[in-house]
Amino acid sequence: YTSFVANVALKKLLESVDDSVQAARLQARAKRSMDDLERIKLEMLRRAEGGGREE
Repeated sequence: YTSFVANVALKKLLESVDDSVQAARLQARAKRSMDDLERIKLEMLRRAEGGGREE
C-alpha cells in the first residue's frame, strides 16, 4: 500500500514537472512571436516612411 501511494505521488510530481516544462516552452515561443511581431511592425513602418516602393 505504501509503495502504491509513493508511486501515485511520484506520478503526480512528474506530471507537474512536465507541465511546467511545457509552460516554459510555450512562454519562450510566445516571446519569440512577440519579437517577430515587433520586427514586422518596424519593417512595415520603414516601408511606409520609404514610400513603400520596394516590393
